[in-house]
Amino acid sequence: MGQGKAADALAGFWKRVRRKKLDIKYIATDLSAAFISSVLENCPNAVHVFDHFHVVKLMNEKLDEIRRAQYNMEKDINKRKVLKGTRYLLLRNGEDIFDEQYRTRLDNALDMNKPLSQAYYLKEQLREIWMQPNKTSSRKGHARLGETGAGEQKCRS
Repeated sequence: MGQGKAADALAGFWKRVRRKKLDIKYIATDLSAAFISSVLENCPNAVHVFDHFHVVKLMNEKLDEIRRAQYNMEKDINKRKVLKGTRYLLLRNGEDIFDEQYRTRLDNALDMNKPLSQAYYLKEQLREIWMQPNKTSSRKGHARLGETGAGEQKCRS
């Protein structure tokens, strides 16, 4: 691998791949546009997998954006109070919220706000897919993402 984020950082790598006549079936990169473009150009038939950190980061950024938008649109002062201060609860792994008071606060925020609830449960399901031990289990989790209401349960187990 080369240094940096530009497409030319991979030039040496692709040269070695061509010289050794390697047939790359799977490749993993971060979400750099230059890396994505380079992979598409040099091995368009390979399965391109994006790294966990950057995918989760994007999901969390979108979830936080939705939270902010919902807070700003909410006119009811009591509902705004419930949403205020939920950022870190929403961004945490649901299974890591042990404190009953925090869990109740999160449940209340999700119960009263459907867009936020949907985004939160999608994030949790995405996390579950990443945690699967194999492709078959991951596919089962991925199929559940398309089900209506999938994952819309309380945080309480």
